[in-house]
Amino acid sequence: MPQLRPGAPLLQETSLHLLATANIQGFESLLLFRRGNLAQRLVHALKFQRRHGLSAPLGRHMAALLPQGWLVQQLLVVPVPMAKAQWRARGFNQAERLAFHVAQAAGLPMQAQVLGVPLALPKSQSKKNRRQRVFAGQQFVVLQPQQVQGRVVCLVDDVCTTGQTLGLCAQALYQAGAQKVYALTLALVV
Repeated sequence: MPQLRPGAPLLQETSLHLLATANIQGFESLLLFRRGNLAQRLVHALKFQRRHGLSAPLGRHMAALLPQGWLVQQLLVVPVPMAKAQWRARGFNQAERLAFHVAQAAGLPMQAQVLGVPLALPKSQSKKNRRQRVFAGQQFVVLQPQQVQGRVVCLVDDVCTTGQTLGLCAQALYQAGAQKVYALTLALVV
């Protein structure tokens, strides 16, 4: 029986949605993101204020959420990629920094260059509402299929709003031969 924590029903609902729509086998999120709450301040500090030092403790806390059932020998931690234009503007991928610290804390391998973003990806999604995100139509490509064939993958991202990004990443990973895909985020928008 999973341990209940604040937001557990919402996490369960999101997990069931991701399983039904994207075949994501499990979902965990450290924080519930609401306008003006601590989760929003932490995400914005990491993402927009370049407070890179936050990624280590947040990644360790995220790693502590990994259910025992996910921790299999072939588990590979993979960050959600970002568009090159965003990377150039920001200078880093916050999901990659979190994934590094999740993997390090859990003693798991992490591959940052497994997934890629086609050049046609829209710029930033942070200003879009839920409906605009769902219909954004972004696609992801697996750049290193040999890294995911037959593996169990744990996708790591900073924020889950609708699950669309995680679902599209999972779809690409399954097409490249991933055995199972789980998702772990810093925050879930409520």
